[in-house]
Amino acid sequence: MPRCPIKKLFIFFMLLTTVSAKMKYNIELETITPASTRVSMHEAVQKALENRPNLRALQHAIFASRMAARNAMTGYYPQINLTSEFSQANNENALSNTTTLELNQLIYSFSGPLQQRRKAKKETDVTRLLTEEEKINVRRDVEIAFLFVWFQEKRHQAIQALYTSSSSQFKRSKHQDKLALIDKKDWLQEVSRHTQNISSVDTYHDELDIIRERLDFLSGHALDFYKQGQSHDEQAIQQLYWKPYPIKLLSLNHYYDCACKHHPSIKKQTKFIEIEKENLKIAQGSRLPNFGFVANTGFNKAPLSALQSGIPLRINGFHAFGFGTQWTMFDGLSAHFREEQARANKLKETLNRQQTVDLIKQQIHEKFMVLKTELSNVRTQYTNYIKEKNDFLLKRQEHKLGLLSDTQYDAVVTTWENARLAWIDRLTRAEIRHRELLHACGYPPELENPHAQKA
Repeated sequence: MPRCPIKKLFIFFMLLTTVSAKMKYNIELETITPASTRVSMHEAVQKALENRPNLRALQHAIFASRMAARNAMTGYYPQINLTSEFSQANNENALSNTTTLELNQLIYSFSGPLQQRRKAKKETDVTRLLTEEEKINVRRDVEIAFLFVWFQEKRHQAIQALYTSSSSQFKRSKHQDKLALIDKKDWLQEVSRHTQNISSVDTYHDELDIIRERLDFLSGHALDFYKQGQSHDEQAIQQLYWKPYPIKLLSLNHYYDCACKHHPSIKKQTKFIEIEKENLKIAQGSRLPNFGFVANTGFNKAPLSALQSGIPLRINGFHAFGFGTQWTMFDGLSAHFREEQARANKLKETLNRQQTVDLIKQQIHEKFMVLKTELSNVRTQYTNYIKEKNDFLLKRQEHKLGLLSDTQYDAVVTTWENARLAWIDRLTRAEIRHRELLHACGYPPELENPHAQKA
């Protein structure tokens, strides 16, 4: 059928008028309506937080720290002791017995249970912050692995187009070679090209298996990607759901402020400083007296005569109570040395906190600049995406009108899939950089995208 330039220009003009040039994070024609069985990024992160053994181990560590804080307060509970002694003198035939019930109650100590409990509670906070620190690391790893798998699954359509186009062209060249319509050299080149394409398809499936295994590991083996009896193509069908949303880049100082407020590493270093302050108070309080209450009661059994046997025993009861004070006047400078140790550790933790803040700010600055560059690349790639999309729609109409053969149309589809894939690749890279920036800030709530959380 002869080509009609006027008809071709008319179709091209109509397509240009229907395609918006405004940049949107909407991948049309290639997205599949998400099914209820697909796993979103938020669900993958939640599965990891619930199933990772190291996070469950830290939960037990938090419980142990809470028990340590409760144990510190037992010093203010009454201590009750029962003692009973039996003795026999050389000139006695009967045994003597002394039984005593003693109660000790600490009233107040300047370096006692209250101070130890405050310190233990801060140590519990440190363990909790270590858990939060590990959680944001797990979240970052899962999110990045999720995006890699999602992108590989998106490649499935392009891989199918490559396989279809390569097989179609190979069959066509094989038929031409049988009829001696092409040179032997061209035929060998086509065989080599087709072999490389088939190798690329196999490599794609291998890479998808590897990164899916990594995501399954990071999620605590809570994701089941493969089912018995499925082929490679069935296994490669998209099982993850994620929808790109616009990334709003804020000021660098805003990211700094969010990190200082929410990053668990900075909070943890602050708790270390508070712990050393408590150690300093405990060392200073050990120089002051302790106040307590003491009470005891009991009885003593002894023979009436040490020279006669068979005589009844004499029983004497007793009791006593009173308030006491214990004040160590000199402890060999132990309190002084512990006080100086706490001061030195406090200065050390203060400097460590400043070092942590500087390191986090440096990481935020680096992630910020990388994301800024990536967003610029996204805008550039989007321009090429629109151009290739318009060209693809035009070629599709030409194919419907019979202006393109099936083999030519397969090549056009492959080119379009590559362009679409390059656009999705840029979006995925930008989102990965964005997730790295959020991780550097400690995932502050004010930077979270509510739509992205649901996706």
